[in-house]
Amino acid sequence: MNLKMPSIHKLHTDSNQNIPQPHNDNLKRQDISPSEKFPSYLFTNHSFQPTLKIQATQKASIFCQRKETFLNSSYRDISQCDIYGSLQKYKIEKQDDNLARFRGRKKSIKQHQSPYNLNQQSPTSIKNIESQKKILENVIDDVKLNNTKLKKLEKSPLGKNAPVHNFYYQKGVKQLQPFQIEKSVKDLMRPFHQQRENLLSPIQTERSLIYPQRPQIKRPKEFLDKLKNRLLKRKQTMYLPQSQIQEDPIQRKLKHFQKSIFENQCIHTIYIRPSAIRIQKYKIQDPKNENILKRCLSFRWWWQEADETDEDVQFLWTSQASSSFLNKQRSRHISDKIEFQPFEQILKLCDNVEDQMKFAIEQKLCLLSPFIKIHNHVDLMNPFWTKKNLIYRLKKYCTLTNQNFCDFCPFSIIVNNLGEEQLYEFIRNYKTSTDIWIVLKCENEGQKFQVCENTKSIFNFIHQEYSTPSRNQQSFIIQQYIRSFVYQQIKLDLCYYLMITQINGIVRAYLFEQFYGEKSQINFSPFEHEFKSQQNLDNDTEKIQMKTIIEYFDDCRVDYDYKILPQIKIIICEYIRSVFTQMPVKDHNFELLQVKIVIDNQYKPWLIDVKPKTEFNQSSDYIKEFVQQLFDNTIQLSVDILFPSPSIWPKEKKRLIDVYPEQNDFVVIFDSRMDGQGLKSLFEEKQPESNNDDEF
Repeated sequence: MNLKMPSIHKLHTDSNQNIPQPHNDNLKRQDISPSEKFPSYLFTNHSFQPTLKIQATQKASIFCQRKETFLNSSYRDISQCDIYGSLQKYKIEKQDDNLARFRGRKKSIKQHQSPYNLNQQSPTSIKNIESQKKILENVIDDVKLNNTKLKKLEKSPLGKNAPVHNFYYQKGVKQLQPFQIEKSVKDLMRPFHQQRENLLSPIQTERSLIYPQRPQIKRPKEFLDKLKNRLLKRKQTMYLPQSQIQEDPIQRKLKHFQKSIFENQCIHTIYIRPSAIRIQKYKIQDPKNENILKRCLSFRWWWQEADETDEDVQFLWTSQASSSFLNKQRSRHISDKIEFQPFEQILKLCDNVEDQMKFAIEQKLCLLSPFIKIHNHVDLMNPFWTKKNLIYRLKKYCTLTNQNFCDFCPFSIIVNNLGEEQLYEFIRNYKTSTDIWIVLKCENEGQKFQVCENTKSIFNFIHQEYSTPSRNQQSFIIQQYIRSFVYQQIKLDLCYYLMITQINGIVRAYLFEQFYGEKSQINFSPFEHEFKSQQNLDNDTEKIQMKTIIEYFDDCRVDYDYKILPQIKIIICEYIRSVFTQMPVKDHNFELLQVKIVIDNQYKPWLIDVKPKTEFNQSSDYIKEFVQQLFDNTIQLSVDILFPSPSIWPKEKKRLIDVYPEQNDFVVIFDSRMDGQGLKSLFEEKQPESNNDDEF
């Protein structure tokens, strides 16, 4: 039945002002003539023109789909549907949706599923007015029914206690607090792309699944600046600056080698003019290190090995100090002259031998004679590099400087006889201590030691030793055991190397920054007896590379370069300051020492022992490279300064410069001109040395 209504073109309301003109639809339809005009109809006080056509077969399917959508949609979709359907809460502005502006329509379904949009492709017809009215009524009834169901669900007890998910309630869920309900509703109202981090697990990369990323260590800015400057300096030494004119790489490397020698000479305020041809003689009396030392001197072609009967040698390397060779050297007073100007300016000014000689005369450098000798040992008696002297001198130095000895070394005492008051005071103070103690004899230290669980076992062992009739008079060292860090179920000691040079009355100490780890000599757990006697392990134990240990520190979130290494430098520097005044100075010697450091569970370093040990087990390639770099850097800072290369290199000898390592891993930690000032007066004035207490 068609309802025909009068035309009211002149009484259009505001809601029909945006209705598209009928001629737009006429252009799409070819069966309607352009001259035909459709009248406007009035329906519930609104004027509209029919532009839709609903077929009878589509009505049931449309509303069937509409109900399925509501039943299977989530709570979030229903909430949005409620908002979109209310004209008071949210207004959908769409120019083509004329049915949305009917006064009688209270709510509408989603925009993309409205009956109008579904039938927008159907042709317009005047006869479908009644069908549009029925559609509108069915839509309104459907929305009302769904709103009523939602209100009943919200008022029900299940709706208050359990969340809704596809209209099914979950049992046994804890009751949500009001703020949690509000937060969950807000999260549901957010768009899906904002909820993605809560709904979907993050996609992990293949690397993160197989190789766990190491934690990043934050370092202070000051340390990063120092590290950057240090890397730049190392890069300058490794890669020589290339000039604009292409220069022969061998010639450029040769110039760098000669300039580095001159720079080290200026540091020691000396100058030795290189001759055109000079042959020096060396002798090596160290069977274990003879091959490596000869390899280091191989590219220094101005050195020649001396015969066994030849005593006139300039460089002597022995396993033990040679008193006959040291007696030929003269003693020197410690120099107080400090460096004069930056060496960058020196290297720019002095490009050749003539410029270097001119600069040495202007700066009043000490011009040394080429006929000098150098030895790899300092003129000291054997007891100097002992654990007893280390403890005694460091304790004395800490007392004079108001420092704590236990900040550098483990707690230690020296027992010279059984009736000492110091021994009984130690037993009284540490009677209830749970620490583990190490007892060793001073005369044969490094060979045999005792591990004791308490002070009673310590006293019994010392009393038994002193009761032996055939025992010679000797001292004992009692030292606290430090529980070191464990690497792959192995307790490690870190082995560093320290070099002390005496050139032109200037004492300098260098620390070799490379190190290796070796298994600790003390390995016990649990105690089987009251005390144990253990023999030191041989040096043939497996060595662990420096790179592997630093990676272990990184995994433990410990910055080795910032936390551990600076403390080690401070500890070794304080040790050198404690023995500096006891060290006689001669021209010209150097000493290579092994320093044992233990890192405890809190990653604090402790000084354990210092001894002149240069014996290596070269079974592994890593130790061979380590020793090669150590000895070559030692010769650079000692022998090369006093015996520079000739100014003219033969053509066939220039190829040997390729063997020369440009990188030197020694760093200065002590200089007598800076760190040694006032130490002699400190030891002499405050507490003069007693010959009865000191071994010397």
